[in-house]
Amino acid sequence: SACTRAREAAAAEAGPQTFSCEEYARVLKTYVNEAGYVDYANLVKSRRDLDRFAARLAVLDPDSFRTWGESQQIAFWINAYNGLTLKAVVDHYPAKSIKDIGSLVTSVWDKLTFSVMGRALTLNQIEHEILRKEFTEPRIHMAINCASIGCPPLLNEPFNADTLEEQFTRVTRAFLDAPEKFRIDR
Repeated sequence: SACTRAREAAAAEAGPQTFSCEEYARVLKTYVNEAGYVDYANLVKSRRDLDRFAARLAVLDPDSFRTWGESQQIAFWINAYNGLTLKAVVDHYPAKSIKDIGSLVTSVWDKLTFSVMGRALTLNQIEHEILRKEFTEPRIHMAINCASIGCPPLLNEPFNADTLEEQFTRVTRAFLDAPEKFRIDR
């Protein structure tokens, strides 16, 4: 999976670089409840795992990443987006809303940059230039969480290539079943 190992098929010569989501998994399990709400007050006090995950994103070798299958790449980018969104909130805690981190001119999703595989990227670049542009999977929108109340709930486990289909089904159903997040006005 994107969080535990690169594709075995690419293990030839130098072997692929592994990528672990262990720290991120601990953050999600400890600070995100079943409904997808984050306990930011306590995450701020114990942010070491989140910071380690962000550091791991920064140094992943892009050549190794390119050897992964599509499901592994999608899971990686969803986890990167969601983890870095958590980091944005934690870095600016106690902002009342993630929108308060930005300004009238530049939203938080365009203002902050994060290092992923040595590239400086905004959250909007990850969402729109990578996830939406490179992958034809509409359920990605149910998997990414922008830390706003209207967003789909944050899954309290990392996305994983091996269970991606099941995870997409769960997050899509959870979003569509939540009248405060999705409703059809007639």
